[in-house]
Amino acid sequence: MSEKLGRKGNALSGTPRNNGASKPGKPVRGIHALYAILIFFGVIFLADGYFMYLAISTHSGVDTANSYRSGLKYNERIAQEQAQKAQGWATDIKLSTANDRLTFTVKDHSGFAVPGLNVSALLSRPTTGAYDRRLILAELEPGQYNSIFSALAPGSWIVNIEATKPRNGKELVVYRLRKRLWLQPKN
Repeated sequence: MSEKLGRKGNALSGTPRNNGASKPGKPVRGIHALYAILIFFGVIFLADGYFMYLAISTHSGVDTANSYRSGLKYNERIAQEQAQKAQGWATDIKLSTANDRLTFTVKDHSGFAVPGLNVSALLSRPTTGAYDRRLILAELEPGQYNSIFSALAPGSWIVNIEATKPRNGKELVVYRLRKRLWLQPKN
């Protein structure tokens, strides 16, 4: 009978007795949800900011300095490339670690050596400009231009060659070449 007539917490009231085994939690309020959202997005913004800093500090994103001015001269560049193809020159370029030498050979359309050029080269890594090297190639024999450089690390290198010839008191670019080469490690 005591069950039927009991006070709060008995069988008649329909609420179970709480003997201290479990306490009801605090309800989630609007301010708690706001804090959770702010902390979540704060962590996201901090991580994004960190990654943006790393990306910008390691690479500026600029591939061509003064790209607008280079674009204005684009038609000139196309005309120079067509004139270069019309010459029919055959070239060969070698990068050797055996004697730390860059060799550039030029022959005309008939197979004869092309002497008297002023040849310069830029050696660079594909991913960074930190290891760029400018070289002046000397003509050791007709049509063969060489330069000795200090030791390069093995791997992928890009070689930009520019050959000029003096005309009317100016240096006229007569040949350009850009080639990616693989430098073998020394044995």
